[in-house]
Amino acid sequence: MSAEQEGIGARIESLFGGNDFLMVVAAMAFIYACFLAVTIAIGLNTVGTVNTLRNVTFFVAAYAMLVLALNLHWGYTGLFNIGVAGFMAVGVYTMGILTAPPGGTPPGLGLPLWVGIIGGMLGAAIVGGIAALPALRLEADYLAIVTVAFSEIIRLAVNSNTLQEFTIL
Repeated sequence: MSAEQEGIGARIESLFGGNDFLMVVAAMAFIYACFLAVTIAIGLNTVGTVNTLRNVTFFVAAYAMLVLALNLHWGYTGLFNIGVAGFMAVGVYTMGILTAPPGGTPPGLGLPLWVGIIGGMLGAAIVGGIAALPALRLEADYLAIVTVAFSEIIRLAVNSNTLQEFTIL
């Protein structure tokens, strides 16, 4: 890094006191403000703007969780885990099944969102635990093989015609 870049980083860190949470909130507020300024300048309607900001916030939160999971696996432990996308898919599909309306397409259980979020976390944790059992005594390279195998099993199960419809009881 150049001396100028290090100076900018030091100024940003001194501005927020080294608090990462405040830096993330300030970055998101800046992005929202820029987006709102552009939409007002080109004359877009308010409903579409709020809807777009809601979608952007959802995707930022979802990918932030994915990045945190990857940072935990690869950054802190040094283990290469390829199956994070599969575990994320299990959580998302579980949440979707729990929160979708009963008569909708696809059908769901119509439970509240907080129940779906907790159910998605539990579903992903259970599948992650099952994937970890055969890999407990393996070396680091074999963890990558086991997790990519589980991720592929999940992908094939999601794309299977057999699992496109489900009934409870």
